Amino acid sequence: MRTLAARLLTVLAGAAVLAGCFTSTNNHGTSDGGLNFDAGLDAGLNFPETGGQDATPSDSGEDGGKDGGQDASSSGTFSTAPVSFGLADCGGQPSPATKNYTFTNTGPLAVNWSATVGTPVFAIQGPASGTVAPGEQGSITVGVTSIPTTSTAGTPLTDTLTLTTNVPGYTTVLVPLTVTPQGGTLTVSSAPGFGSVTVATTDTQPVTLQNVGNAPVQITLGAPTDPQFAVTYTGAPAAATIAAGASLAGGSATFTPTAAGAASATAAIQVTGAVCGNSATSIALSGTGTAAPLSVGPSPLNFSTVTCGQTAAAQAITLKNASANPIAYTTALGKGTSSPYTLSAPTGTVPANGQTVVNVTPAQVPLAANLTAGFYNDTLTVTGQGQPAVVIPLQESAGGAILTLNMANSNFGNVSNTTASLPFSVTNTGNESATVTVSVTGTNFSDSFPVNTVAANGTENGTALFTALTNAGVVGTLSVSAPNLCDPAPLVITLKAVGQVPVASFSSAPLAVSATCTLGTTSTALTITNTGNAPMSLGSLGSTNGHFTIGAVTNPIPAGGNGTINITGVLPASPTGGSVLADTLTFGTNEPGTPVYSVPVNDSIIGANVVMTPSSFNFTTCNNVAYSVVVTGIIPNGNTVTVVGNGANYVVGDSAVGFGFNGAFDQAVTVTPGNSYPDVVYSDENSGCTPVGPVQVLQATGPICHSVLSLSATYSGGGCVSCGADHS
Repeated sequence: MRTLAARLLTVLAGAAVLAGCFTSTNNHGTSDGGLNFDAGLDAGLNFPETGGQDATPSDSGEDGGKDGGQDASSSGTFSTAPVSFGLADCGGQPSPATKNYTFTNTGPLAVNWSATVGTPVFAIQGPASGTVAPGEQGSITVGVTSIPTTSTAGTPLTDTLTLTTNVPGYTTVLVPLTVTPQGGTLTVSSAPGFGSVTVATTDTQPVTLQNVGNAPVQITLGAPTDPQFAVTYTGAPAAATIAAGASLAGGSATFTPTAAGAASATAAIQVTGAVCGNSATSIALSGTGTAAPLSVGPSPLNFSTVTCGQTAAAQAITLKNASANPIAYTTALGKGTSSPYTLSAPTGTVPANGQTVVNVTPAQVPLAANLTAGFYNDTLTVTGQGQPAVVIPLQESAGGAILTLNMANSNFGNVSNTTASLPFSVTNTGNESATVTVSVTGTNFSDSFPVNTVAANGTENGTALFTALTNAGVVGTLSVSAPNLCDPAPLVITLKAVGQVPVASFSSAPLAVSATCTLGTTSTALTITNTGNAPMSLGSLGSTNGHFTIGAVTNPIPAGGNGTINITGVLPASPTGGSVLADTLTFGTNEPGTPVYSVPVNDSIIGANVVMTPSSFNFTTCNNVAYSVVVTGIIPNGNTVTVVGNGANYVVGDSAVGFGFNGAFDQAVTVTPGNSYPDVVYSDENSGCTPVGPVQVLQATGPICHSVLSLSATYSGGGCVSCGADHS
């Protein structure tokens, strides 16, 4: 009975299949392997003995991987895809269901393995190492421990399950693991700052409470800690649910100062449900009560986080004059001429019982920006004539990705008639996730980058690929880009490889073989030169029409060497001398594209055709009838064909009926193709005899392909009587 470590393993519902194959060069067969994932997607790490050559790409008869000194070597290809555990609540329990990762060893050798993960978010909860005997299975249980509450909702947390085996060429198998944090994240996108408000008057500012997470949460708002402030939501109950990506509509805050001086308060936000990341827990309220009639707000102005190279939209402050006299004002930016902000009206006058709007415009965030939070903050001080100064914070940060492309080795070296791979990684040291585009140039280079989103302070792995299709050294590039980069420096790595492939060269002229009637057949050979740099394998050899047979074949043909395909002519069942039978020799090679070639073959039939014409005779009296022997075809050198009458009396039927010849074929005659030999035949009987035929009256010897040497006789007239004498 198999143990738990040998049970079938599944990793992640419907997300990934990692497959590979193990090939042996000991001429005992081929072993294949793969990995299974449950929830509907299965593949196995199997080693079936299939016999014959390796079904996976190989470097021309050698194994695709090195066996490190073992008696038998093997090779194969693994393909991986990300394995997602789906959504999981931030800080929530229980964690998502574990996944079993299973592989099966159906080969002749034991497989030693171990597995690790890199971050505390994931854990191996089953065996982390072991040995799988032939025909047995290994199992690794992988699970999610918990999702930190500091995680960003919707931004996947990633890791890699690293499986290490003793399988040559696949000693390290990387399986990406992801789990997506789920929960609400509250932001106060419009924090009420009232600036200066005249005592006993009420100023109202909008409040926008938004859920930027990926799951709904229920919130309850508490009363502000200072009764001079109030927060209300039109039509909202004490507890309200905010859907993912939605805002709580109709919010506003009021400030009614009861005395002059600065005041501040917070309104607590109580949340029911999973919460992710830096979620707001309260609404900050501030303002200054003043006995003067000039009020300035809102405060602060928050321009949020702006992508490198972009410019935030301008915002406005409003100066309100509640007196019957105009009030002059001045402004000052805290960083002076170095401030990243400009003002539309730095000085001016607020009309009596009126207001003035001052637009605050931020400068473009540099492409190579400083990502420190609040690096682009400043202050705006507004001073009205005879009024206390009001300081308004101006808040802005830069956001974006800073990518590095890492590749320990970018030289593929010699690649022999297969596809080789080299790993690379992309690291993001910025403060925003990046949607990464990987670009590859150069003939026959490509890439695989399964996860195109690299989280802030995250790393994702990819693979550069080179497929050998020509015999040449090739240079290419590997680069990455993203739309929100904060570092414009190009990220380029030079790729190098030397392709080695077989190249077939041979004459396309028709091949000539022959078959000689009664004597035998001849052979010939097609010579194939491998002008490439990798061994050439031949396969799928055949004859289109069956007019020749295939003999010895050189297989494989070494790089720079020659090989032959030997063929022998075939004599058909009913040959005709002098005919040429058209055929085609077909064969395939392991060149790129696995081409199939066709070479014309002519099978010449050598021998004579001897035909008696006519072969039907009517005897009316004791008369002679003329005929000819027509000879066609080809007589091989050193051979002859002779024709002679068949027997002395040529008697057929009863002894009274016979045939004789008056001419040449009383004796043997040597004949040659292209000639006709006339003669006369007579019957020993009179008219009225019973029809006779067919009767062979001539015989031919030598390399004969086709002959008609029989006659059919009829008799007309009276009774059948003997002519009595030889008519010759």
